Amino acid sequence: MSDAPDPYQALILEHGKRPRNAELPAAHSHAGEADNPLCGDRIQLQLQLDGERITAIGYRADGCLLSIAAASLMSEAATGASLPELEQLDKRFRALVEGHGHDSLGDLVAFAPLADNPMRRGCATLPFDALRAALTPTAER
Repeated sequence: MSDAPDPYQALILEHGKRPRNAELPAAHSHAGEADNPLCGDRIQLQLQLDGERITAIGYRADGCLLSIAAASLMSEAATGASLPELEQLDKRFRALVEGHGHDSLGDLVAFAPLADNPMRRGCATLPFDALRAALTPTAER
């Protein structure tokens, strides 16, 4: 086994310590929250849609480094995406952390090792839960 540093681990550490989009946008059309009752992590997410495309996204996270890094990387991937693209991103990411890898996830592939650690999957999927909540009409919740 190599002693070389894992670039994906470094990426998660970077985003966990210096998260991107970690503030709520000035204007938003959709908002959602998600929490993980097992560990206490919580994410509040807001986004602005122009038609079916995200023009702004931001979040407030109170949680572990893994959930913060996932929110940061997810927000980068979601910026500029259409609603159908977001739905596919969510499905592919959940498949990745369950061990059904996808190579079309960009930097989010850094979370692939969670396939071997099911107790931490909820930390990484929490921002996607908040995104789903933001995009689900109130009547359907």
